[in-house]
Amino acid sequence: MRTITFIRHGQSHANAGGLTQENPAIELTDFGQRQAAHIARLLPAHAPEILVSPFERARATARPYCELTGKTPRVAKRLHEFDTIDPDLLQGMNGEERRPVIDAYWAKSDPELRMGTKAETFLEFAARVEQFRLCDLPTLQDGTLVFGNALVPQRWQVSVNEILMRTIADLQPEQKLRAA
Repeated sequence: MRTITFIRHGQSHANAGGLTQENPAIELTDFGQRQAAHIARLLPAHAPEILVSPFERARATARPYCELTGKTPRVAKRLHEFDTIDPDLLQGMNGEERRPVIDAYWAKSDPELRMGTKAETFLEFAARVEQFRLCDLPTLQDGTLVFGNALVPQRWQVSVNEILMRTIADLQPEQKLRAA
């Protein structure tokens, strides 16, 4: 059985309710950086390959592991998370202010809905993830680490016999790692 480990990025400023930013540029919070440093020590020391989303929060989550192992990650362009809503439509909003807009988007349940020019439809997201699954995933070696967002592997209908998925939450329970 081949094992590919998916690691969700650490807590980002968007996760913590920070002001809206361009999706690729959202950074980790101090807590997210501590999560990344902690997970780096839990992961296998000899991963044959490391893939990262092009988004900063995923690259920052992989960085401590790469520094420990001397490995250079490969950016997988299809691996980034869902660009649900154009950040220009959410300009200046914090997490609490964004929540009703995001909830309204999901309540519409329209896979073809595009919320601004910098957003993608859910169908486009699903097609991108499917392309990663069909084109990139079969080429990954046993033991590969993939740093990204939880939505990508959740979108798949993949057999547990083919891929064993683990997230930061699986590898490190919240009660053991607390925000300062």
